[in-house]
Amino acid sequence: MNLARISRTIGMTVAAGAIALTAVPAASADTAAAPIGCFNGWIGAWANNRLVSAELDWEGAGYGALLARTATAKEGDWEQFEICLGSKYDTIRSLASSRYVSVEVDYTGSQKSMLRARATAVGPWEKFDVVCRTNSYCTIKSLENDKYVSVADSTVLRATSTSIVFDAKFGIEHQDQMD
Repeated sequence: MNLARISRTIGMTVAAGAIALTAVPAASADTAAAPIGCFNGWIGAWANNRLVSAELDWEGAGYGALLARTATAKEGDWEQFEICLGSKYDTIRSLASSRYVSVEVDYTGSQKSMLRARATAVGPWEKFDVVCRTNSYCTIKSLENDKYVSVADSTVLRATSTSIVFDAKFGIEHQDQMD
């Protein structure tokens, strides 16, 4: 098995502002790209202790932008994602928009490499490597630009980090943990 992908999250508990994780093993990256499993859940940013939201009221190039902006006790439809863990890549899809999360690698300036829930199908920009360390944090890495997703400017998610810095650490909570 590929040790870098051996831990996968399916649970996170948010209590008193702290994010705790539980993990399960994943399959080898050498097998088919079909999903190993999908689950609905929330993504929490360690950088500001906020849940990630897809901004569905924004228009144009900002539609579906992923922001870490929602208080952990206030999750709603925009904060729910389907996370599919595969053997070669992982996907993240907004449940509110039914769109896959993309990394905008061709954007420039302040929108460069921002994450948006805007794709109707999975292509190179929608492929990620979601890795969770046992009893610790998760990272989300774009396979298109080989950069870690981090929380920029306190809220905007962008795939721009070359290393795992504090702003690139997340908790992923399985929906069943909140029921």
